[in-house]
Formats: sequence, structure tokens, C-alpha cells
Amino acid sequence: MQTSALGGDDRVRRASRRRRYERELIRGIRRPPNETVKLKVIFNPAAGRGRALRHAEEAESLLRALGAEIDLHPSTSPADLTKQAAESSRGEYDRVVVCGGDGTLNLAVREFDLVRGTLALIPLGSGNDFARVLGIPRNIRAACELAVRGDARSVDVALANGLRYLGVAGLGFDSEVASYANADSTVAVSASPRPPSSTTESSTSAS
Repeated sequence: MQTSALGGDDRVRRASRRRRYERELIRGIRRPPNETVKLKVIFNPAAGRGRALRHAEEAESLLRALGAEIDLHPSTSPADLTKQAAESSRGEYDRVVVCGGDGTLNLAVREFDLVRGTLALIPLGSGNDFARVLGIPRNIRAACELAVRGDARSVDVALANGLRYLGVAGLGFDSEVASYANADSTVAVSASPRPPSSTTESSTSAS
């Protein structure tokens, strides 16, 4: 056997690396390195007071470095973000990645195909409450690795007034504040500039 020719130290090191790799797979932070993942990446230029726009190029580079094929799309309006996420969830992508905060995530889930699609989040918003609850790291590099190599898990999706949402529902004064904030962000999104990187790549192979 080939292994019989190995020294004792070599066998120990290989066994240790194998056990460590298996533990990482179980924890859901790694996918097999030879597996290519096709991602639709949608970012809200207004999220996090422009933080998503500033870091979109960095996130794109990190995702590509992890071996993912990327189709990058900056949303032009809340309706566009919802539409892009919905269409992508029914398309050829392994995962749909949204870059933004709680508002961006809630827009993405509204018409998302919850059966066929897998939604990932890179938290680039102001609050990022949902990401914090799920343990999604705020560090961009770590969040990108989780988006590419992490295992998917199911979460509850709630419904209020015919709209899906994730996280928290508010009434009264809270809803008035949210309505005002959303109206303000709608103007910001509509006036968003072009994406920071023009090197986008569309996947043509079916998943």
C-alpha cells in the first residue's frame, strides 16, 4: 500500500489535516475546493449609507478569489432589487447573494422562490440585525467565505399585510419611522451610480 511507505510523522500530519477538513465541512464553513459555485450578487448602493456601494468591488473580488462565478447587479430601485432576486432564485444560480442590511434582505425575500433558491447575505447595512442573529460575520472576507462555502439552513419567513419579511415587525410609531426611512432610501437608490467594477461575468451553464 502507498501509505505504508509514508513515515509516521507524514501519516499523522495527513490524518490531522483530514480530520480538520472534515470538522470544517460539518461546521458549514467550507465546500469542496474543486466545486464551482455560480452566484448572482445583488447590492443596494444606498445600503448602510453607501457602505454597500463602497465595498461591492471588494466583495466581488473576494468571491471570485474563492472560485465563484459572479454575475453582479446594482439595484436601481426597491422594485428592481425584489425582481432581480426573484428571477435569480428561479434561474441558473446556485445561490443569490445580497449585499446590504435588513431592508435589502427584506426586499430580496418578498418574491424569492423559497423552494428552488438559496439566499445568502453579506451584511453591509447600517444595523444588520438579522445577520447578527444568524451569526453571519460582519467582516466582509468571512461573510464572503460563508456565502460561497457555507451550508444552507432553513429559517422562518413571516407574512404581514401580504408581504414577506425577516426579523422584526413593528406597529405604530415604529412603522411610521420605517416608512419615512424607506421613502428616503427610495430616492437614494434611484439616484445610484453605476457599479464600481465593470468586469461582471454571467453564468451560462445550467445548475
